[in-house]
Amino acid sequence: MESPFDSWMERHHAQHPGLILPDQCDAGKVLLQKHGNQHEEIFLRHLIDQGTDVAIINDSHEAAQLTMQAMRDGREVVYQANLAVGQFAGKADFLFRVNKQSALGAHSYEAWDTKLARKAKPYFIVQLCCYSEMIARLQGDLPEVLKVVLGDLAVKEFRTADYFHYYMQLKQSFLLFQERFDRSNPPDCAPGTYSRWTDHAAQYLDECDHLSLVANIRKAQIKRLADCGISTLTALATVPEETKVPRLADETLQCLRAQARLQLETAVTEKTAFEMLPACPGKGLSLLPFKSAKDVFFDMEGYPYAEGGLEYLFGVSCEENGSICFRDWWAHNRVEEKIAFEQFIDWIYARWRQDPSMHIYHYANYEVAALRRLAGRHSTRVEQLDDLLREGKFIDLYQITRQSLRVGESSYSIKSIEHLFRSKREGTVATAMDSVVFYDRWLEDPDGSTWQESRILGDIRAYNEIDCLSTKQLADWLWVKQNDLGIAYGGKVKKESLPAPKQLSPAALLAMKLVDSAAAVAPETKDLQLLLAHLLEFHKREAKPIWWRMYDRQTMTIDELKEDLDCLADLRRTKRPPLIVRKSKGFEYSFDPDQDFKLVEGEECLIVDDLRRVKLEFLDREKGFALLVTSAKKGPPPDQLSLMRDDYVASETIEDSILKVVCAWQETKQLPGALSTLLLRQEPKITGRLTGAPIVSANDVEAISNAIKRMDHTTLCIQGPPGSGKTYTASHAIAELLKNGKRVAISSNSHKAIDKLLIETAAIAKSSAGTTNGIKVGPAGSNANAYEQFGLAFATNAKDLLERKGAVNYNLGRHGVAV
Repeated sequence: MESPFDSWMERHHAQHPGLILPDQCDAGKVLLQKHGNQHEEIFLRHLIDQGTDVAIINDSHEAAQLTMQAMRDGREVVYQANLAVGQFAGKADFLFRVNKQSALGAHSYEAWDTKLARKAKPYFIVQLCCYSEMIARLQGDLPEVLKVVLGDLAVKEFRTADYFHYYMQLKQSFLLFQERFDRSNPPDCAPGTYSRWTDHAAQYLDECDHLSLVANIRKAQIKRLADCGISTLTALATVPEETKVPRLADETLQCLRAQARLQLETAVTEKTAFEMLPACPGKGLSLLPFKSAKDVFFDMEGYPYAEGGLEYLFGVSCEENGSICFRDWWAHNRVEEKIAFEQFIDWIYARWRQDPSMHIYHYANYEVAALRRLAGRHSTRVEQLDDLLREGKFIDLYQITRQSLRVGESSYSIKSIEHLFRSKREGTVATAMDSVVFYDRWLEDPDGSTWQESRILGDIRAYNEIDCLSTKQLADWLWVKQNDLGIAYGGKVKKESLPAPKQLSPAALLAMKLVDSAAAVAPETKDLQLLLAHLLEFHKREAKPIWWRMYDRQTMTIDELKEDLDCLADLRRTKRPPLIVRKSKGFEYSFDPDQDFKLVEGEECLIVDDLRRVKLEFLDREKGFALLVTSAKKGPPPDQLSLMRDDYVASETIEDSILKVVCAWQETKQLPGALSTLLLRQEPKITGRLTGAPIVSANDVEAISNAIKRMDHTTLCIQGPPGSGKTYTASHAIAELLKNGKRVAISSNSHKAIDKLLIETAAIAKSSAGTTNGIKVGPAGSNANAYEQFGLAFATNAKDLLERKGAVNYNLGRHGVAV
């Protein structure tokens, strides 16, 4: 799927071992594998500790037979299941039993896989589809779902049918590829992954002067150039200026040509070539502020394999007493991370208050993203960080470099760019991955508790110091170019006075009061009080990253926006006149149809440059056309623009409700019954039930629904493993509650889960009453047919709902279902 070249190399190595040597052991990959195994073991231990019946299949000649026997026996979970079908075999991390009839009996199995990643990736699903096909051969039925256990132990579910046909096509093409294997004819190796053949691939690419060596070139661009006979870096560098390439903008072609020319010059002269780009207001060197004696040059080191990641070193180079010095803050656990973060932000903030013209310089987005993450994680220094960000104190030299000069290197990493202004680095730790590997070694076998005592920590510190110093040297080099070219700074200038410290909101003041007084309350309620304190500002903290992301996108280049799946970049107005769409106007735009994005037809979006709201009324992905609708009063959108998804959801009503509840707690130390039951883990209060007695005497839907109807200002938790019938039970209970005139709120981390529950509820309501009346507010989505099957109509928004209320029997009290 990701690299035919990689597949070819593995086949070649299997048939002709030793002719091409794989890469030497990669410490980073070994480390990743180690932590992947640990993650799998943690999840296994979690299941066992919960009392789950787990069949562990050991690696032996009988592993396949033992797996089959465990499945026939109906074991709850099968670990390291040995599966095989035809030419394919593998060990599935986990098989989970579900209550669905199969050739095995009254049960069947679905595949789960553990992955360290924080988000599911396409190849995870392909791997699980392969396992699912093998499982189907054993139980006679394809599993309905496949699941991934991510690095934070979150479980992501995918419908097998949504991906299985793609998997089968991929499998067939793979087998055909193997059938036609020719050792004398390797496939194109770029772009793609190279696994343990990275060194060989790099040599191959260099020898054939491959287009993928051109910095920042995209896969689609390589194909379009190759279709026109431009298949090498040299050919691109020397292509005549008047050359046209279909479906490739002239401006893009000239940029790629200039980049290739500089890389060719660098290769010939063995000295990094560069050229300054034309000055552009609001871009490049115009965003480089004036120097300040209090400027800070910042770099961080993080360890991704700690739970949630650990930012263990904050390093800065700065001027003090007329000379450049290095400062550092260390953290080896979550408590120390919070302290180090607070100390760093306090130090930076105080330096800014001393000199409002100072800035914090960094290279690429990692540092700012990490600080934002830490502010949210530890619920501290949020306002101070927000002040620094809003006032433009963080300056990304990567953005400025990309927008102000073109460099004859295949990468724009700091290690490549510094060839312009400093000699080659020396030191034990040479890359960011090296620092991760070394820090992992220190965690395994500390050779001292501080960098002064530990050689490993000392080497990491030296690497970080060089990064900070390199960032300063780049800024110095750019300042010289800015001065030579006479480019004026066009960003935020020093204010005569700093913004006044913000007044804390009533919620923030109450939160501080609750935290300070937590030690004096009863031990059994201390944790509850701290939880309530953190809930007060929760939504405000959660909204910060959304606003930060919006403003970040305003500084991104078109190419960077094209790589952002939540954006549709570089739309250009066509000559088609505006259309009347209801009471608004629609404007047609064209865009690159090869761009990958998640925006969908009917979605409300924001224009990146000015955050103006428009509706994506119509979208033709194949031809690259979009119709944007905006109010006639606002005037037409710009002729050229980029769109981004509007992720902000107003939460003022919820915030006010939380404040009201917490204020009552502060005065009375009492919570509403349902909240008290949940947060204090109390027994549910159910009318007619004696304390300590079973909630239901039989595990059936009727008994559970009856218990729910008798709940008295309380909370009832129903839990169970996958396939145990939670959705079935919940849908029957909801239908019964609706029949009795109750309102039901449904919450989930997944829209699909909500849709599934509502559709099943509607089916039950219709089967018992013969008809169902209801409206789903929002886009119909992929479940439209399922909803409509049970008589549910659609309203796009609240206004539409009100307009249609008279035409549709909208009654929640009698089998109505609404979202």
